[in-house]
Amino acid sequence: LHPPLDGALNLVGKTTTRELFRLVRYATAGTGPVTFLHHVSAAFGVPYVCLAGGREDPSWEAYSTTTYLHTMGCLD
Repeated sequence: LHPPLDGALNLVGKTTTRELFRLVRYATAGTGPVTFLHHVSAAFGVPYVCLAGGREDPSWEAYSTTTYLHTMGCLD
């Protein structure tokens, strides 16, 4: 679910893959979990803040343009 945000343009479910690529290409940055958007941002070299859990190892999912926030190693 994506509740509406004040002052934000909501394009969820309103773009094609090609349109998403164009939006990412000209974006300043992106944020979210490990998703298609994460990988597209990396392909275009767009900075991305990834909010990950403790499942995906940073060495597997993080790109050089990604700030990867995770909880790996937090449990005994």
